[in-house]
Amino acid sequence: MIKYVKIDGNGNHFLVLDNRKGQYLESDMREMAVRDCNVKTSVGGDGILVVESSSISDFKMRIFNSNGFEGEMCGNGARCIALYAYREGIAGRNMCFETLAGVIKAEVKQNGIVISMGRIQLEPLVEREILMTFESRKTRKIPYYYFKVGVPHVVIDESEAGGFTLEERRAIGCHLNSEFAVDELGNRFFELGTNVNFFARNNEGQIEAITYERGVDDFTDSCGTGSCACALYDAMKRKSKSPFAVQNPGGVNTVYLDFSEDQQFCTLRLEGEAHYRADIYIKEDYLTDWYL
Repeated sequence: MIKYVKIDGNGNHFLVLDNRKGQYLESDMREMAVRDCNVKTSVGGDGILVVESSSISDFKMRIFNSNGFEGEMCGNGARCIALYAYREGIAGRNMCFETLAGVIKAEVKQNGIVISMGRIQLEPLVEREILMTFESRKTRKIPYYYFKVGVPHVVIDESEAGGFTLEERRAIGCHLNSEFAVDELGNRFFELGTNVNFFARNNEGQIEAITYERGVDDFTDSCGTGSCACALYDAMKRKSKSPFAVQNPGGVNTVYLDFSEDQQFCTLRLEGEAHYRADIYIKEDYLTDWYL
């Protein structure tokens, strides 16, 4: 039997797999992610989080998105795997773990989990734009901003770009992750794809964000690194002050930003909830039967 633990971070839900003995190959885990994250034919999830052994940290975290693509990191996933590592006795309340984006530190608290996302080098806030033709045949120039927060992120400020329907947002996210997203020289904007965040402020002035996630190829209820990208945008564009409460459809991610004196670097921390949902066992012969 394959054992998963299903954990969600503000509605961003994952299947957590213990692979410290190395019994599953990368090709196995890619196949498992595609098969077992399918909500119609199996358990369902936004991806598989994998715990592996590490020689430099408490453990190593890998993430395979629901399309089988291995991502560098995931903020909500990092919270979920930190909760799993603490609950399973793999690490203490304060821990560090490897990711493809570097070593992450985490603290499991009574009312949430804090992830230290590390120190990133800032680039000038440059407005770029894409041309999109929607089904209505209406062509629009859509301004966007690019950030690298462990993984690539685009932020689209709807107050600048004008409002979009959900299907228009989905079309934009799909386009920026396709081979058709090219500049005037024919070069792809994002060779490895990108997450796309739609940023807005509600009537109370709070940040609201919804993210089209690379690798999931659709919207998720929450995105931790996307919340960080939106907070960075708000700080750099509007000079807003930390902390930032970013309302995702699945809940609030709180982002703390600490800028260096020369404004060249920023240290990020992400705080939010994570919850155990179920222990799940799937037959090794890959039948569709599954048991809670």
